[in-house]
Amino acid sequence: MKNTLTVLVDLLLERAELPDSKQSEYHTFRFLDAGIIDSFNLMQFIMEIEEEFDIELTPDDTQSEEFRTLGGLALIIDSKKQQDEE
Repeated sequence: MKNTLTVLVDLLLERAELPDSKQSEYHTFRFLDAGIIDSFNLMQFIMEIEEEFDIELTPDDTQSEEFRTLGGLALIIDSKKQQDEE
C-alpha cells in the first residue's frame, strides 16, 4: 500500500510537472509557492484528495501553512483519517 505522500505526488503529477527530486525532498516541496498548479487544477486536486482518502478538507485546512507543502498536506490527511477511525 502506498503512503500518503506517494499518493499525493502521483495525483499532482497527473496535472503538473514536478522538479526532479528524491521522494524525501517532496516532503518539503512547496507546490503552491512553486506556481506549478493553477486555481482550477488546485480545485480538482483537492477534490481528488477528498475522494482518494475519503476525507473532507475544510477552508481552514486549505488555508493553513501545512497545506503549502506536500509533507504538510500528508500530515493533514493522515490526521483526518485517524480522526475518522476513532
